[in-house]
Amino acid sequence: MPTGDRAGEPTLLDPKNPVVAGFAYLFGLVLLVGGAGAAVFCVVSAFTQDMESTGDWILLAATFLATLLVAVMGYRVFTSYRADRAQTIALADHGVDAEALVLSAVLLPGRDTDDVLDIHVRVTGSGFEDFEAAQKLTGDGFEGIVEGAVLPARVNPSNLVFSLKRLRTPRAARP
Repeated sequence: MPTGDRAGEPTLLDPKNPVVAGFAYLFGLVLLVGGAGAAVFCVVSAFTQDMESTGDWILLAATFLATLLVAVMGYRVFTSYRADRAQTIALADHGVDAEALVLSAVLLPGRDTDDVLDIHVRVTGSGFEDFEAAQKLTGDGFEGIVEGAVLPARVNPSNLVFSLKRLRTPRAARP
């Protein structure tokens, strides 16, 4: 989800395609419905089962809280991806082409396999005032970005949500 805290604050968006968003919606919905259903089952069980010991009540309460947590996580996944997809569509429909000048790019050691690029850019284009933004980027397509590089960007002038085009580095030819 875009990370801007205030309206009008420049926010980098990693556009989501419809297939990824669809799977995320489905995953979030399964968590939401499954967790909520299990939580309801716990509540019904509390009123219909014979709870003879404190341990039974503690187990039921712990199960209820765990299933409630799963339902909340499902809701957050569903709404987060829905908001990202809406921003992606708005950026495609109302965005303008721009350029992002890399003011600094520092490669940070990543966790597991992906390195993290801490990047500071100045975005310029027509229809909005130039702005600067600092973001952390992960994934393919951002390797080899150095200070002074100019990246293609797209900006929604109404809310300063922007995306940077990933660069495809040519792969080495096989002998």
